[in-house]
Amino acid sequence: MKIKREQLVVLLIIGLIFPLMINNNINFSDEQKTTVINPKSSGGYTVPFIHVDGSIANIWSDTADDYGWCYFDNGFYIIENVTIDADDSPTGSGILINNSKNEYFIIRNCTIFNADYVFSDSGILLENTNNGTIINNICSGNNQGIYLKDCEGNSIIENNASNNNVNGIFLQTNCDNNNITGNTANDNTFGIQLETNCDYNNITLNTVNDNDYSFGYGIYINGYSEICGNNIIFNNTANKNDDYGIYIYKGDDTSIINNTAKNNKEAGISLHSSNDINVTGNNININNKYGIYVQNCDNSNITGNTINSNLEIGIYLYSNSDSNEIKNNTINRNDLGIALDQSDYNNITGNDLKYNNWCIYETDCVGNIIEYNDCSSPTVEFPIYIDDYATGVDAHNWTWAKDRSWCSGTGTSWDPYIIENLKISGFGIIDYGIDIRNSNVSFIIRECLIYNSDQAGIYLDNVNNSRLINNNCSNNNNGIDIEYANNNTISGNTANGNNHDGINLKESDYNYITGNTVNDNDDGICIDISCDNNFLGGNFANDNRDLGISIVEECMNNNISGNTANGNYDGINLYDNCINNTISGNTAEDNDRAGIYLFECDYNSLTGNNASGNNNGIFIEDKNKNNNITGNILNNNDCGIEIYYSDFNSIIGNTANDNSDCGINIEGSNNNTISGNNANNNTNFGMILEEENNNNTISGNTVNNNKDTGIYMDDDCDYNDITENIVYNNSLGIYLYSDCGNNSIYKNLFLKNGKHSVDDGTDNKWNSTTIGNYWDNHTGPDANNDGIVDDPYTFIGGFAESIDYLPIAEDGAPVITINSPISGDGFGTTAPSFDVTVTDNFLNTMWYSIDGGLLNYTFTENDMINQTAWDALSDGPITLQFYADDLFGHIGSAGVNIIKDTIAPIIIINSPVEGAKFGKTAPLFNITVTEVNLDVMWYSFDGGVTTYAITNNTIFNQTTWTVLAPGNVTITFYVRDIAGNEATEEVTVIKSVPSGLDPGFIIIIVVVSIVGGVAVITVVYIFMKKRATP
Repeated sequence: MKIKREQLVVLLIIGLIFPLMINNNINFSDEQKTTVINPKSSGGYTVPFIHVDGSIANIWSDTADDYGWCYFDNGFYIIENVTIDADDSPTGSGILINNSKNEYFIIRNCTIFNADYVFSDSGILLENTNNGTIINNICSGNNQGIYLKDCEGNSIIENNASNNNVNGIFLQTNCDNNNITGNTANDNTFGIQLETNCDYNNITLNTVNDNDYSFGYGIYINGYSEICGNNIIFNNTANKNDDYGIYIYKGDDTSIINNTAKNNKEAGISLHSSNDINVTGNNININNKYGIYVQNCDNSNITGNTINSNLEIGIYLYSNSDSNEIKNNTINRNDLGIALDQSDYNNITGNDLKYNNWCIYETDCVGNIIEYNDCSSPTVEFPIYIDDYATGVDAHNWTWAKDRSWCSGTGTSWDPYIIENLKISGFGIIDYGIDIRNSNVSFIIRECLIYNSDQAGIYLDNVNNSRLINNNCSNNNNGIDIEYANNNTISGNTANGNNHDGINLKESDYNYITGNTVNDNDDGICIDISCDNNFLGGNFANDNRDLGISIVEECMNNNISGNTANGNYDGINLYDNCINNTISGNTAEDNDRAGIYLFECDYNSLTGNNASGNNNGIFIEDKNKNNNITGNILNNNDCGIEIYYSDFNSIIGNTANDNSDCGINIEGSNNNTISGNNANNNTNFGMILEEENNNNTISGNTVNNNKDTGIYMDDDCDYNDITENIVYNNSLGIYLYSDCGNNSIYKNLFLKNGKHSVDDGTDNKWNSTTIGNYWDNHTGPDANNDGIVDDPYTFIGGFAESIDYLPIAEDGAPVITINSPISGDGFGTTAPSFDVTVTDNFLNTMWYSIDGGLLNYTFTENDMINQTAWDALSDGPITLQFYADDLFGHIGSAGVNIIKDTIAPIIIINSPVEGAKFGKTAPLFNITVTEVNLDVMWYSFDGGVTTYAITNNTIFNQTTWTVLAPGNVTITFYVRDIAGNEATEEVTVIKSVPSGLDPGFIIIIVVVSIVGGVAVITVVYIFMKKRATP
């Protein structure tokens, strides 16, 4: 495609002179500084490469004569407006100019990409070449954007050299007096690099941001092989690089002036093994660690810089950085203003150090002058160290600690030492925020904020009986680090964003690690080396770079329950001889490799976990034995469960559905039991035995609706038992590859598969001595009713021509016998229990309904009717209907009619009335009973101790009345319905013994019932004659 060209007037001003640039020996001719070059009118060009070798006579003039993209104008050969895809360049680079020492040339407005086969492949490569100007080119997608080797007096101006694999702009070996100005070199590994004896170069006004391929520097002066000296780095922008904005290694006499270096991950400016460096007037703010880092550098001048809001240290002099001048800098709002470590005779004077958490820290230093600096008061507590074995004057033991303002208590179990509500920084250079060793007293550390520690926020060594509660130990090397410590509680802490582990235990037993949040670390929680009997519960270990929870190397009897470990590489990882650990009830989702991973670990229990949305839900890899994997949810992974070269494991009752490859995958594994699992709706396989799997038992599993194969056996899988599985609606039910032999396949149910089975193996048996498989396309006849189809099943596909000689016959729907309740039974507010017998050889599911089938309730054993459902029903007749289906889809049912009655009977005593008097003859009674489902009535003269049934022919018990003492007599009537609801009413009468005769009496019982919604009143009259009073 041709490129539209505009008329350009390019003023090349080479050899810029800045007032602050010292020792600048760059010299160019006055002609080159002032010449105006008019671009040649032309369309764009597309070529595979350009190569100009200056050692060939007249090469430049010949090139200009022969190619439209090169011409000569005002003393310059000009290459312009060329697009080069250098993927097939014979030189490896897009434009190669070599051995050109005398001619002046310009390369401009070219686009070069895909030069990326070997290290030296470049968009533009100048080798042993001088007097070139490279201007306004785009060099992206190469190994090197612009590469100069053994070159002097060249200018690289306003190019875009971004998105290259190694360097944006690279000067290597004896490149002197070059000018690198106004370029953009972003998103490379190194933006601009000078390497090996490259001196007196000028790097000015460039933008070098976001260089971050594994590590990244904006500007890199690399004198590793031979010092690069006297270079000027002026007014560049070096932000958001993966390590350093500007990094000088063995670059003596370098001037770094008026640059901006912000938001770099390590330091804005780093000086290493370089002397006599001038760092002046730079803005070095908001870097993740240091503003300026200096190591092994002497006699340098760091003055007048603005160094604010860096997360750790403003200026850090480390390890043999001596005799440097640190003056008149503005160093505000850093964690630590200035740090000196093993660095002597430096002059730290006149700096403005405001609002830093700590002003100046010095360790292992001599002879430094620190004066006239303007420091704010500290805002953090200095790190704490306690060793209870320490003795002597000022020994930092608990006796010393309890006298500090930050410690209270006496160290007993009822009055522990307490360290709380502190803000502590390690400033990135002190090992531990709180360091406690050799302690058996009771103590609590709580509600502390501890950060920027070089090793760990909190460190416990040989400590027992401590409690670490609700601390924030984020942004350290490790959050909490515990060694050789027992019976400690680590609860409710936050340990995020640490370089290594959130919480680390080593050789520590009986610790409780609960309710902590450990995100964005290498490992969230690491239990490492012989840690036994620890409990990890309710922790959140998400989005860590490696492992959420890690149990490593000979750790036994630990309980990891109820944790959440999502978005890691592995959610939960057991590695190297970890035995008898319990992993239960955890959530491990969206991890890159596995929700739960085991390597060479035995006798562990993995139960009730949810490991969905990972690559593997559970991955058992290499020499894991006798593990129990039960009842886990393993859906929407690539593979639900993968067992790799591991033997004698039990995989029982898991759900592995909707995975993008397979539900369960076994490879190179023997003597495993895979039973009762659901492996449905997977994209390829329900279960796959990949290769060399022998003597495994695959039984009672459900493998339904898999798009490829229900159970697939591949390559040398022998002597496996495949029995009692339901193989339903797969494209292919079961497949045996050609190297599979002596497997037994029987009592399986093949239902609605596209093709039920293919056997390409050898000597596989499709029935036992008594029974074969159920094939839904071959269910009869069974003339002798022995449960076996009279004719063999001959439709097994494959080269083996296998036959099922004992196919299972259809046996009809399940038969249900209702033992209780029986018809007409009544029940009140408590739901009735039930007892049913279901008979079927291939029973699948049982359920019942009490509302005509609107709602169904499954059951597996005799139990009670669902109480909530019973409560929702109105009183009256109810049909309790039981159902059962078999694995073939046949449904049997049986019902029973029962009554719900939650309303107690109503009794009205019509007579006698309260206080009526009677003599020796028992009185007459008239009562009305209202009840739909009346069962029994009775009365009592003594509060229910002795009772008398009321029937149509009942006469109140005269004998009892006779023996009652004169006076008040309370008579109680009782009524109960068939649901067990009872009612009572009582009346008190007076027994007296007058002379004369008692009148006869009539007992009138009125019973009200409801039939068909109509009240029916039944009156029972019992008449007794008068008799003489004795």
